[in-house]
Amino acid sequence: RDFIPVYLDMQGMSSLSEERFFYSLARKIYLAAYNNKMLVAEPDEKDFIDEPRFIFREVFLPKVINLLDIQRLLLLWDEFEELEGKADISLFSYLRNLMQHVEKLDFIFSGGPRLLDLSSEYWSILFNTALHKKVSFLSEENAIDLLVKPVEKDNMVCKDAHHVDLFK
Repeated sequence: RDFIPVYLDMQGMSSLSEERFFYSLARKIYLAAYNNKMLVAEPDEKDFIDEPRFIFREVFLPKVINLLDIQRLLLLWDEFEELEGKADISLFSYLRNLMQHVEKLDFIFSGGPRLLDLSSEYWSILFNTALHKKVSFLSEENAIDLLVKPVEKDNMVCKDAHHVDLFK
């Protein structure tokens, strides 16, 4: 695999203190690395009490990045718009800096329709350097292909895929 995905649910993380936010981020990365057979030291919550951003970027993250061979760490930020009004604006500058200066670290931000409508200084700091790609719903034909084709390669058959009640 080219990427080690790390799923980050902002509905659950947006209300955390900054210390717990960065500890939780480090812990989720640790678990993803562990699941990909990487031997990374488990983060200790106490380490994130005084300088969570520094510990994350200068201590924890390099340990993970240095273990990556050809792989990249992919942070998947779901419901990213949940951070608006809850996170300090400097968090967005910090994330932008990570995007620009940490090798082998990639970001995907996703959210509901509100994400596209955000125009505050929070979002312009972060998204003026990002590539934007609108992702929408699959057609019925593509959804059925998604259900059927992954199993065809293993000589499995998904019977009655056309009768699945996905589109009602």
